[in-house]
Amino acid sequence: MEIGASTNLLAWIRFAIQTEEKSLALYTGFLKKLKSAYPKQLFRFLIGEEKKHKKILTSLLHKVAEGDEQKLKTSITAFKKLPIKNPMFNKKDALKFGEKNAELTTILNMAINFEKFGVKLYAKIEKKQKNKEIKSLFKNLAAQEMNHKKIIEQFGLTLLKIGFPIKR
Repeated sequence: MEIGASTNLLAWIRFAIQTEEKSLALYTGFLKKLKSAYPKQLFRFLIGEEKKHKKILTSLLHKVAEGDEQKLKTSITAFKKLPIKNPMFNKKDALKFGEKNAELTTILNMAINFEKFGVKLYAKIEKKQKNKEIKSLFKNLAAQEMNHKKIIEQFGLTLLKIGFPIKR
């Protein structure tokens, strides 16, 4: 596959990888906090999915850079200059989950927000691409994140036995 190594594209891929890493850390933290086996199944599934996404994105990063270490180094600088604020959680937010009484509803809502962010991120990257393969890859990742969001919502509705509409 011939892809011109755009520093901007490399930066966005790095951002996507960082997002997947933060999702992995968050979901792993949730898994450790949850006591019930049923919710743990959901987060084991999501952890597996995020690991797959990270692997795909890491592979794409190296493919786009075409093995050029200078392009990879330049993409780190470009990544740090991206005009977006990563809305992921900071240390203060993470402390909330050190509490023994962390509510499942809060955990599910945070997971839904992570997946919604992934949908928006991948759709934004997909729109900027001209290469059909890369465009398709990010479109697919956005669809997978949307599916994860729906799975979490359905899980919550089933587990909590509630039937009112969820704000999307």
